[in-house]
Amino acid sequence: MNASKNLDIRSYAAANNVRLYEIAERLGMSPSMFSTAYMRTEQSRTTKESLKRIIREIKAEREANDEKEIQA
Repeated sequence: MNASKNLDIRSYAAANNVRLYEIAERLGMSPSMFSTAYMRTEQSRTTKESLKRIIREIKAEREANDEKEIQA
């Protein structure tokens, strides 16, 4: 079952309120291509760290935008 692959990435994204399609957009690919290319097979530690970095960036950008809205 494909959903059991890369559970750490799926969980990390969910815990940070980042959707997989947002990661795909950051990588410049469609959500279906991201699912096929990255999520169907277990990824290396290096790739997973890169994906986690992207998740942290998306979360930080969202928080910065939220802060700007609060200040406005």
